[in-house]
Amino acid sequence: MILALTLLFSLLSSRSTDRQTLFLWLGVLTITGFVRLGHNATEIKPETVDSSSVKSWVGKYILLTTFMSSLWGAAGIFLFTQVPVVQTTLLILLVAILISTIPLLLASKAAFFAQFISILAPLTFSIGINFTHTQYLMLSISLIALAITIIFASNYLNQVIIQLQETQQALQTQADTDQITQLANRRAFDGAFKKEWRRSTREQRPLSLLIIDVDDFKLYNDTFGHVAGDRCLKKIARAIQENAKRPGDIAARVGGEEFAILLPDAQSDGAMTVAKRLQTSVNRLDIKHPTKTNQHLTVSIGISSCLPLQQNTDSKQDIVYPAMLMKSADDAMYQAKRNGKDTIVIGKCGVHSAPIPLHKDSSESPPAPVLT
Repeated sequence: MILALTLLFSLLSSRSTDRQTLFLWLGVLTITGFVRLGHNATEIKPETVDSSSVKSWVGKYILLTTFMSSLWGAAGIFLFTQVPVVQTTLLILLVAILISTIPLLLASKAAFFAQFISILAPLTFSIGINFTHTQYLMLSISLIALAITIIFASNYLNQVIIQLQETQQALQTQADTDQITQLANRRAFDGAFKKEWRRSTREQRPLSLLIIDVDDFKLYNDTFGHVAGDRCLKKIARAIQENAKRPGDIAARVGGEEFAILLPDAQSDGAMTVAKRLQTSVNRLDIKHPTKTNQHLTVSIGISSCLPLQQNTDSKQDIVYPAMLMKSADDAMYQAKRNGKDTIVIGKCGVHSAPIPLHKDSSESPPAPVLT
């Protein structure tokens, strides 16, 4: 519709305005329109999405939209004529353009009102210069009524959009959160794992993974019941959250009594530090074991670290590498179980591993072997 009105306006204006100015305006408008169309078609890939990329995309969208709005507003001065049909077409066109900018409320309410002013202010100025007092009064009243209507409508729409965004965010958070421990659930962890793997691949930074399993939890749960078992998981989850301290660290419950911590930009020595702190924290909880005197629940921890390979093709062959990291950490955790539990084992993730120094865990168990 807007395109049809633009062509009609250009055709009508060509008889009563400077054609060079009209063609220049139309040419710049068309080029800007195609640039914005290309920008709108630019997809923000899930693996690269972050706050900076979203802000950059929104900033360019607002800039391009503001420039286009200024071009439309300029038509109210440079292409304004005394021909009634041209005036009517221009007014309808500018109102349609103004309504089409309402999606800007998603990005910024201030940006929307900037478009509002840049579109209507030039036309109002032209009306004040060229129209008679009666015509100016009538159109001014109409424009003021339009402005008030759009302002009230935009305020309401902005509130609705904010509420919808908050509701959507709350539902998304609920869908990604384990209801017992309030950590990320397996679904959220898998998404974060893929995202961080791709980021580590692009930036060639190491990535570490801890798999944590509560020792003899089934026996605890069977003895004391599910309510006590849930309380136990909540305490351990808090200890895990407290030790995944960096903003980029991701802690999740990935199974019944199994947890994971993803440590971006961390090698095995840093992961071992986190594992030792966590082991100490869980031991200090002193959650009594149901069958052993003077014993408490413990955790077995498997660690794996690697440096992802940079892929040169769009194939899905790189999926083997995150699977290697996951399997290596999982195998290390089971090895920790076999080593007597309450231990930490570092697993080697193929030939692309980050440097892995040998460590002893913080318990009195024998030194943990390094898996190959």
